[in-house]
Amino acid sequence: VLDRGFWAAFTIYPFTKMGNERMVELIKQYGAERIMVNSAADWGISDPLAVPKTAALMVQRGIDKEAIRLVTYQNAV
Repeated sequence: VLDRGFWAAFTIYPFTKMGNERMVELIKQYGAERIMVNSAADWGISDPLAVPKTAALMVQRGIDKEAIRLVTYQNAV
C-alpha cells in the first residue's frame, strides 16, 4: 500500500486484528509517513483509549515524538 503511494490506516483493537504492540512494530519498520492510527468503539470488544495507549508504548519503545504525533494526529488532518 505505502509503496504504491497510498495511505494506510489502522484501527487498534485490544484482542483481535491490530493490537498496539503490533502497531508499534509497524511504525518502527515503516516509519510515520502516510500512516494513521485510530481506535474503535464499535460492535466488538474495543478500547476508545487505544490511541493514547499505543502512543505511550511508542514512547517506551523509543519512537520519535514527531513520528508519534504524525501517526496519531497530524496525518489524519
